[in-house]
Amino acid sequence: MKLKKRLAAAQRRAGELEKLICKIYEDNALGKLPDARYATLDAQYAKEQVELSVEVKELESTIKAYEKARPSASKFLAIIDKYESFDHLTITMLNEFIDKILVHERERKNSVETTQEVEIYFNFIGRYVPPHFGEVTLTPEEQEVMRLKEARKDKLHQDYLRRKAEGKYQAYRDKTKSAIKEQIDAKKAVIRAEDMVVLERSLDGYRLSPLGKELIDAPKSDVMANGNRVLSEKEIEVFRKGLLSSPPVIRVLSILNDSRKSGKGSMSKYDVGSQLGFVGDIGFTHFEAEYVVRNGKSFNDAEGDADKWARTIISWLKQVNWVVQDGSVDVLGKSLPVYTTTYEVDRVLQYAARSTTKYIPQEMLCSNHHPFAEVIQLRRLSILEMLAKKPYMLIQSMVDAMVADGIDTDEETLAFDILNLRQAGIQISKERSYYRLTDKIAIDATRAPTTSIHQIVGGIEKKIEHYVMVYADSLPTRLVDNLIRYGYDSTNSAALFEMAVDKMFVLMGYGMRSRKQSEERKPSLRTASTLPCRTSSPKMRTPLLRGNSYWSSSLAGV
Repeated sequence: MKLKKRLAAAQRRAGELEKLICKIYEDNALGKLPDARYATLDAQYAKEQVELSVEVKELESTIKAYEKARPSASKFLAIIDKYESFDHLTITMLNEFIDKILVHERERKNSVETTQEVEIYFNFIGRYVPPHFGEVTLTPEEQEVMRLKEARKDKLHQDYLRRKAEGKYQAYRDKTKSAIKEQIDAKKAVIRAEDMVVLERSLDGYRLSPLGKELIDAPKSDVMANGNRVLSEKEIEVFRKGLLSSPPVIRVLSILNDSRKSGKGSMSKYDVGSQLGFVGDIGFTHFEAEYVVRNGKSFNDAEGDADKWARTIISWLKQVNWVVQDGSVDVLGKSLPVYTTTYEVDRVLQYAARSTTKYIPQEMLCSNHHPFAEVIQLRRLSILEMLAKKPYMLIQSMVDAMVADGIDTDEETLAFDILNLRQAGIQISKERSYYRLTDKIAIDATRAPTTSIHQIVGGIEKKIEHYVMVYADSLPTRLVDNLIRYGYDSTNSAALFEMAVDKMFVLMGYGMRSRKQSEERKPSLRTASTLPCRTSSPKMRTPLLRGNSYWSSSLAGV
């Protein structure tokens, strides 16, 4: 090794210098060497001795570092040999090669074209910069082109800073941020779709499932549409498998498909959101489209949690060609996109969806926003486990089994839970008095709740639970939820309570119906006799609205 040879030579020369210095000292002392000559040689040897000392230390340090890094270099070379030939770069390969990546601040913030340093640190060898990444000598012509390009970038950046100072940039961001966010969410959704990742509770996060890895490794297409890359045929095939394992996806697909087949037509995200997710769960809020417009908000910015889930799932289904946008409807002068299923979905729901095992983590059974989330999760988990073991069960048998396990419940509560499980997309049928789980399910259960399983759900949640079941045959479940929840909090939720009452007026035959933009503008008042609800039923009395005295007295007159 050249460094070791040079170190040996430097050490040998250092030893020779020490002898020479002693020799000239003796010669000078004996009068053989004049003082002037001695001073010159002594200074020369001393200087060389200092330089050699520094060089020896540097060489020893370099050689020591090399010897220490040699095993790591061998490990890195082993990884290179392992992946000497490959067709697609995978996440596993990147994790084996790369330790970390440091991304530095851009030289010009918010500039489309700018310089930004990126440092890549490899496992075992640290940061490595190939030699050809160094400085490049430019010709005069290339330097002039570079100068003009930098001048243009400086001008554009100054224009941006001026627009920002005047507030125009922020106004543009406010106008477009929702659309940009929706695009980003749709891209992220491809990776987060059910069965693409597996819940890793010990890490409080997720890891890629085999199907997720298959999606990442699938060949990519180069086709672009509306600024987004269109999925390749292989990606669509894999993504569809993952979507079919998600009960909420099946729920959205069924809602849209039933609406198409029954002749009710296309649906907006708000229409789907009103039928999606758990009733009586504050983590699944819902807005009416008319409420959004009346409050001066845009459809991109204002949506309940259930509506947001509906929008996200619809975006997934559009990517795999199971759902298409079918124009838009006019809602109080605002355009709202509506969607419907393709005819292929009939066969998908009849065969593929039924034969696919549904992945159900315990956390999916109730949102963590619910004050009694753990208790409800455990109760619904018990329902699914019992129905998975027995083909048919009476609800009283389920109650008896849960009470025997120490879980306080009753028939109305379990009926409410089963209704919610259905709205979440889990297929549970009722044949006479017997319940039957028709889905194949894979339950991912965790520990028992930290709170007592004897804890009773109470307060407004219990009222919603009770009245949802009382009015189950007369009113939409989400409407009952909103009337009670917002009615009991009329001070902070007056506008939302008014939204729920408006919806009830529409069901009673008083209201305006959204219309396709291609339709002629005309009134859409409907009479109560055309409604599916039974307005003469004793269930339609005002105790449901008791929480807000102003609206209760008004509706009593109606």
